[in-house]
Amino acid sequence: MKIEEIEISNPDKFIFPDNKITKLDMVKYYEKIADKMLPFLKDRPLTLQRFPDGIDEGGFFQKNASDYFPDFIETISIETEDGSNQQVICNNKKTLIYLANQGTVTFHVWLAKKDDLYKPDKVVFDLDPPEDSFKKSKRLLK
Repeated sequence: MKIEEIEISNPDKFIFPDNKITKLDMVKYYEKIADKMLPFLKDRPLTLQRFPDGIDEGGFFQKNASDYFPDFIETISIETEDGSNQQVICNNKKTLIYLANQGTVTFHVWLAKKDDLYKPDKVVFDLDPPEDSFKKSKRLLK
């Protein structure tokens, strides 16, 4: 099966086994929400959280674009203390579908765009309250 010209490999593989959600289900979901999701990814370097064997098998974070990624995948070179990373930019549905087919479950965006990497235009508050205490966190936000 192809979606956005991308051949979906192992479409029946369970990515979320407890819920019986296959890779094809996940790819179709990302295809369905692409128009709403892409504006949040646009022009931002990504760190991909991939689970190619499903979320129960442990995954990994990927900052560097793989050598085998096709030419239509846009990347940006980002200088690091150890050299540089070639990070993915996802500005279109075809790229989103390709990355989902690679087992990407979570797309972590930079808080700045590619044209000005060191001038963030977003802020994120990551609230990780202990179990059964999310009500306390909600009160703090009021």
